[in-house]
Amino acid sequence: MPALRTQALDAVDGMAARALGQSSELGRVLDMVTDRASTICLCLVLAHLYPGWIAGFAALITIDLFSHW
Repeated sequence: MPALRTQALDAVDGMAARALGQSSELGRVLDMVTDRASTICLCLVLAHLYPGWIAGFAALITIDLFSHW
């Protein structure tokens, strides 16, 4: 559930910035960087909790980073 809330707030934040004319290139970049950082942190925590799946989580991190390059 926290992940769904985060995604919903991320979408609302972007819509609000565009609606209020407060969007910028820096904001778009920071949004993408914070999204990548949160995904990496989640995968690292899950890899710690489920060490047998560490290769899968490492693959997910790699795919996430390079698909948004």
